[in-house]
Amino acid sequence: FHREMIRIRKEHPVLRYGSTRFLTMEEQFISYGRFDGRETILVLMNNAQEERKVEIPVWMAEVPEEAELECLMETSETGYSTNNDRYPVRNGILSLTVPGVCGMVLHLFLYWVRCILSRQNHASILVKMTLNCLKRYPCYGMIEHNGSGQEKWENTGR
Repeated sequence: FHREMIRIRKEHPVLRYGSTRFLTMEEQFISYGRFDGRETILVLMNNAQEERKVEIPVWMAEVPEEAELECLMETSETGYSTNNDRYPVRNGILSLTVPGVCGMVLHLFLYWVRCILSRQNHASILVKMTLNCLKRYPCYGMIEHNGSGQEKWENTGR
């Protein structure tokens, strides 16, 4: 368990440096998001013995209105799983049933795009896409459109 959590922390610097926003705080249930403009991680904890149906306003943690979240880790009283289940976000809300005595770490899976227009009407599009292959490392880069139909890819790394 600890090695897996350390791996997740190392692969996702947003867990160390990102902003934190609490999304829901109820009796024996809490969720919060860590985000930095490039990546979003959500943490959900249900301390009740019973499963809980929740609707979490993940838009508050920079998750797009329509997206998909990948489960990086799910814990229970009997152990943990890195099952990579996916959960849909609709209208900025994550609706799911969280098992009793459970913690979950969810990662924004689908890409999102931000367009920035300059005065010369050129667009720079920042693309962030999390890959579910190639050792599951996030891929960051910049595609620049110079107005002449040519595109330039720049790997910005992490």
